[in-house]
Parts: sequence; C-alpha cells; structure tokens
Amino acid sequence: MHHGEIFYFTFGMIFSLGSYFKFRLLHVISLLSFFTMALHFVNRKNQLTTKIFFKIITPTELYISLSILMIEHVFMRKKCNSFYFMIEKIAVFICVAGLFISIYSIFYLNKYKSKEKEFISSGPYSFVRHPIYLGFFVFIIGCELYLSCYVSAFITLFFMFTKIRERIMDEENCLSVDESYKTYKKKVSSGFFI
Repeated sequence: MHHGEIFYFTFGMIFSLGSYFKFRLLHVISLLSFFTMALHFVNRKNQLTTKIFFKIITPTELYISLSILMIEHVFMRKKCNSFYFMIEKIAVFICVAGLFISIYSIFYLNKYKSKEKEFISSGPYSFVRHPIYLGFFVFIIGCELYLSCYVSAFITLFFMFTKIRERIMDEENCLSVDESYKTYKKKVSSGFFI
C-alpha cells in the first residue's frame, strides 16, 4: 500500500469515527490533517524547497491555536438550537469551500509555475492575488464555526489576518519591482483588506 493511500485512509477513518460518535473535533482534526498532508504531497511531488503552509503559520503557532480550539470546544459547550444548526450547515460549506480554494490554487500554482519566478495571473489568481491564503483563512474560520468556537474564531480572525497580512506584504514587496505586477495588483484584489 502506498504511503498516500495509508494517510487518506487514516483521515477517512478519523472523520468516520467523528461522525459515528458525533464528535465534531475529530472532523476538524481530520480535515486539518488532510489539508496539511495535501500540501506535503504537493511539495514533495514538485520537489519544492519552500513549504507554503508553514510560511503562514509555524507548527508551534498551529499547536497553540488547536489547543485553544480544543479547550473551548470541550469546556465551553454551546446549547443546541435552530440557530446553531443553521450555523453548522453554513460552516460545513465554508470549510469545504476554503479547502477547495486552497488545494486547487496550490495545484494550479505548481502546474503553471515557471522557473523564472514569474507571477501567475490566470486561473484562481485572476480573481484574487492570494487564493491559497484566502482559502486557508476561510477554511480555519469555517472549522471553528462548525465547532461553535466563536471566541476562537475571533482570535483566529485577528491572529491569521495579522500573519497572512505580514506574509502578503513580504511577497508583494519582492514582486513590486515588476511593472506588470503593479498593473495586476491594481486590477485584482488581494483577498484581504490590504
């Protein structure tokens, strides 16, 4: 059995156990694991030296964020009502949309990436300058809403926005020497309020 098949089978089992025992945290952990492993396999397949995910958030920051999320989910249970179930359904859609946007953007980036360090302005990059970051941000917020962790969602909004903004500013400072990028930057939104 191939390593990738083992990982995907494991994530599927964790997700299934979460469904069977109605334990939402297992769903989110399996989705985060799937996201991380998808990035790992894309990086390995394309022999990339840079790791996109860990430029956004370090492993330590990820563990701290997950710990806060787990503590809030376990110790600050919310009452179930019709509003909660409506938020839950919206959150699932948000999670899947964020996951799809990020993974599709990563595959698109790696498919069309040139060796000359040119920026890509087609595909998902024609709508948003940073679809990977936007998708990841949307995915994390969706996970926290799914778990009814509203405090963590607000903390994450601030924390992730700050980290992603910092990363975007670094990237755009490097690319701003190119006149075509300046034109592209005027036409296409960053995906964030930057």
